[in-house]
Amino acid sequence: MGLEQHPALLADAEAALRTYARTFPSASPPSAAGAKLTRGRGPKASFIHPHFKVLDRIVQARLDLLSAVAVVAVASWSPPVLAQAPSTANAPSVTGAATAPSAADPAPEVQSQYRDVVARAVAEFDAGRWAEARALFLRAHELWPSARTFRTLGMTSFELRAYAQALKELQAALDDTRRPLPEDHRAQVGALIEQTRAFVGRYQVQLTPAGAQLRVDGVPVVLAADATLVLEVGRHELRAQAAGYSELMSRVDVQGREDQPLVLELQPEAAAPALSVAAPAALQPARSDAANAVIDHHAKPRLWTWIAAGTAVAVAGTSTALWLVSDAKYDAQHDKCFAGGMQGCAPGSIPSSTTSAIKNTQTASQVSAVLAGVAGATAVTLFFVEGSANEESLAVGAGPGGVFARGQF
Repeated sequence: MGLEQHPALLADAEAALRTYARTFPSASPPSAAGAKLTRGRGPKASFIHPHFKVLDRIVQARLDLLSAVAVVAVASWSPPVLAQAPSTANAPSVTGAATAPSAADPAPEVQSQYRDVVARAVAEFDAGRWAEARALFLRAHELWPSARTFRTLGMTSFELRAYAQALKELQAALDDTRRPLPEDHRAQVGALIEQTRAFVGRYQVQLTPAGAQLRVDGVPVVLAADATLVLEVGRHELRAQAAGYSELMSRVDVQGREDQPLVLELQPEAAAPALSVAAPAALQPARSDAANAVIDHHAKPRLWTWIAAGTAVAVAGTSTALWLVSDAKYDAQHDKCFAGGMQGCAPGSIPSSTTSAIKNTQTASQVSAVLAGVAGATAVTLFFVEGSANEESLAVGAGPGGVFARGQF
């Protein structure tokens, strides 16, 4: 690399040459860019001096001056690849500014392993392989946990769309005092936290009794110290259980950026539990009729059970009546055949209409009895089916200040 690519250094060299020219006014100034620096061969002089020793002194001085300029130039030069390392704006960096060694820092061999894992994790992140990058950053966090590893974990969680986890890890990156983030990284984490909040809702859980176990989508949840529950956008099923209390179930639809109370109050096992997700009563805004639409499924009477039971009774009564009618007709014909000392009726003496009427009445009575049995069995089945359906009733409402629900189980 020539001196012409270092204007400041070239200016210094030219100033030195002007000083040289004032010292030896009879000599021509050498060229800083074109002089040859080979020790056994000095630059060719452009003048003739009558004294050889003076000429040798001038040549040697010029050679020493140019050699010094070259040494300074080489010491100031650095290859472009080292002067400005390539970087990616969104690539996670866990190195940052150098920090003084701490007594809590791991052993040198652990630090070396840590840096190797981080390098591999950054390569996976740059390639868009978020799951692989997160696995490696977790390993780095195990080796040397700090605010910087929390930052990289939060970034990979955000890319994996695990927004609740990302919010937790990014906030930890700001709060952790181990190898704290430099200001530019803190600003970047703050901006990412703001983006993440658009995809989560924050709820201040008020759980009664306080020792009740809370599950979200079937997974047990341990609330933070401030009783805050962070849920990602979408529908979630909440269940609360406690010994001696009825189980409470609720469904919450998260739209993003919610920040409101969530009241979960279990009732003793003989009473109906109540659930509400709404602002406190003093802060509850008035709801319009349109916004206060409520879907309410109250306990209903066993309608079909009673219909089936009534049908069974009616058909059974009909069957009994037809049997009585048939029996009366048979007795009347029997009395005719044995009246006045007769020993019965001769074949063909009984009108066919009478015989048919008796048989038809008997058949109708039998069919009615079967139908009554079927209706009775249906009524028994419906009694249990409709009874289990009535074990739960739920009312859900929504308003500008929040959502609410009440249930009976």
